[in-house]
Amino acid sequence: TQEISWQQYNLSFYDAWQEGLRVYNPNISPRRFEWLNPATGEITPVKNPTAIQTNIQLPKPCPIELIPPTIEHNLLIGEVLHLKCLDINTMSFHESINDHMQLRLIVYQENSILLNEIIANHIQKLQPETFFVQQNHLFFIQNSNQIVSYKLV
Repeated sequence: TQEISWQQYNLSFYDAWQEGLRVYNPNISPRRFEWLNPATGEITPVKNPTAIQTNIQLPKPCPIELIPPTIEHNLLIGEVLHLKCLDINTMSFHESINDHMQLRLIVYQENSILLNEIIANHIQKLQPETFFVQQNHLFFIQNSNQIVSYKLV
């Protein structure tokens, strides 16, 4: 989990389907959707999607006490989101730093922290649905312009 599987820049996430992630380039008009393969990061054109959304695991709100005691954090704002997949825990939360907020993502297994990263800094409002898991891959948006994926093993 400590190694990025792949990254894509300059694409916007739209939704997740069985075929993969549906993304688009916000600099191209009209909007043209493409599939982003969760395992490889490869892009292919969307041709009449008829699939239904399945196999997507979304985090749920959880108590603050689930944050590992080894993770120092500032004042929490909003909900703590948590998802357990393959005995690996992923959580995100917003914290207040002086006059702004930041969004943190933590991945841990038992007492071992696998990832502790600020995925959005100097944000003005809460960011909903910060991550999800599909086909044992963790997905999140980092710095508003990167789609990042880690394979959970």
